[in-house]
Formats: sequence, structure tokens, C-alpha cells
Amino acid sequence: MGRIMNLPGWSLNLEYDPTILLLESVEEDDVLKAESGTTFSQKGTVNEKEGTEPELSSTYLGTDGVSNSGNLSTINLTGAATGISD
Repeated sequence: MGRIMNLPGWSLNLEYDPTILLLESVEEDDVLKAESGTTFSQKGTVNEKEGTEPELSSTYLGTDGVSNSGNLSTINLTGAATGISD
């Protein structure tokens, strides 16, 4: 992500095709921690059958927001099977 200014937090509803992909992990990256601040992160409840993880979020607990660049989160997915998908 390019340079962001005054970001207080972010949220994401993740959806993927569970017949093609498996969700391995979701990890908060350090964009909101760049100014030595504290964050509150919340992982959603993974539904592997539907391919969803709703309500992922992270909030900066300092004053104002964070100005930084980088990744908000890292999402690790793997293929459900070998082969080619459409």
C-alpha cells in the first residue's frame, strides 16, 4: 500500500472459493504499529465450508491516526488440490 495519512484502523470481510482455496492464516502487519503505538486486532470466525472470515479488523489505540506505508494484513491461502482451476 502506498503512503497513507492519519489511518485510525481498518476492517475487512474476507470471502474466497473454498473449493479452490484453503485459508491458512491471517496476520496483522505493522502499518498501524509504525509509530510505536498499540493496536487492538480482531479476527473473525472462519467458516471453511462457505469460504468466509468476516469482521477482520485492527484499530490504532493512540491519538489521531497513523501515517505510514506498507501492508495492513497478510492473508495466506493455499490451493485445495493440485491441478488447474478456471
